[in-house]
Amino acid sequence: MTVQIQIRRGTAAEWTAADPTLAEGELGVELDTDKFKIGNGVDDWGTLPYATGPTGPTGPTGPTGPTGPTGATGATGAGVAVGGTTGQVLAKVSATDYDTTWVTPTAPPVDSVNGQTGVVVLDAADVGAEPADATILKDADIGVTVQGYSAVLAGTTASFTTADETKLDGIAAGAEVNVNADWNATSGDAQILNKPTLYSDASVDTHLNTGTAGTGEILSWNGTDYDWVAASTGTVTSVTGTSPVASSGGATPDISLASGYGDTQNPYASKTANFVLAAPDTANGVPTFRAVVAADIPTLNQHTTGTAANVTGTVAIANGGTGATTLAAASIATYTGAETLTDKRINPRTSSTASTATLTPDISAFDQYNLTAQAVGLTVAAPTGTPVDGNKLIIRILDNGTPQTINWNGTYTAIGMTLPTTTTANKMIYVGCVYNSTNTRWDVIALTTQV
Repeated sequence: MTVQIQIRRGTAAEWTAADPTLAEGELGVELDTDKFKIGNGVDDWGTLPYATGPTGPTGPTGPTGPTGPTGATGATGAGVAVGGTTGQVLAKVSATDYDTTWVTPTAPPVDSVNGQTGVVVLDAADVGAEPADATILKDADIGVTVQGYSAVLAGTTASFTTADETKLDGIAAGAEVNVNADWNATSGDAQILNKPTLYSDASVDTHLNTGTAGTGEILSWNGTDYDWVAASTGTVTSVTGTSPVASSGGATPDISLASGYGDTQNPYASKTANFVLAAPDTANGVPTFRAVVAADIPTLNQHTTGTAANVTGTVAIANGGTGATTLAAASIATYTGAETLTDKRINPRTSSTASTATLTPDISAFDQYNLTAQAVGLTVAAPTGTPVDGNKLIIRILDNGTPQTINWNGTYTAIGMTLPTTTTANKMIYVGCVYNSTNTRWDVIALTTQV
């Protein structure tokens, strides 16, 4: 008899999901990895290691792969700046490491003179024969290039101080300290250069009258010379006025408004309270400021007694009244009262739109909404406004010849019917709704489709 023995088996995922504990010596094989584990009766599958044999010999080295792409250029390494000429030295350009450049060295500063440091005092023995311009030391006098030193000359009456240095620094090259007092000098030391051209004394005297001016006189050009002349003066001899301004004339006239203007005084000046500018009462004449009289007010074409703000009695309909003393007697309906209207037509408020993706009725604005050529799927949203119990709303829908879907907001509650979810091509749909304030919903109580 042939006996077939099968070892526990499954995919790696199935073993991981089941995570069993194999009995001691029990085999478990992963069919998709060809790996297996041998149970020890204690560890579950996830903890139990795979069974492995001894490491085999190293196989032969495979062929060399293709050369990879060239890597990015690395950062510039540290080193000595290129270039430079004989005698130049490297100098730091910034605080960054290795940031250097080749420069020509300058003469070093003098650390000491004749063994002296700091502020050095020099006398004739230090510099040899005193030069002609002994108040200023020159490089040639000392025999070295002097940088950044202060010096005081000994054995002389002059001192060369920091203040002197500052003063000399402000003088342009070639300038002279002492200016020649002669304005017209054209040679010699320190003459003034680039002087503006001035009139000579003779020329000025020729055109300017240098005589003494009298009180109130002014210089006036007469076409040839300047002379002192008396300033022109004059007096007002006459002032006239243009209507409505009137003038009495003469050098000191009286100015007023013409009498025909309506007031012999300025009409904009202060007047008696409640006075108006009006013609004389019951006669033609020049207007004046006066009180209003009864004759100034025209007779009104109505029956009134008392004041205009308090009409008493019954005003006839022919005179603009109601012919009654109460609204009820006059058969006038009020906004909030409970009245019965007989033989009256109330026109519905209607809104018409060809097509829209969303219809949001506004009950405060319209009672009926008409869609005349609906061309897209329609969503009927909850009405806005402030409805009261019993408000009516009619929705009429006609597609454009192609059936369109209809989605209804949950506020529309169908009573004894099912709301349509699509239109019928070229067929009118009427949906009648009544507001239910108890449930705060719109009850759909009427639905009909054109046949």
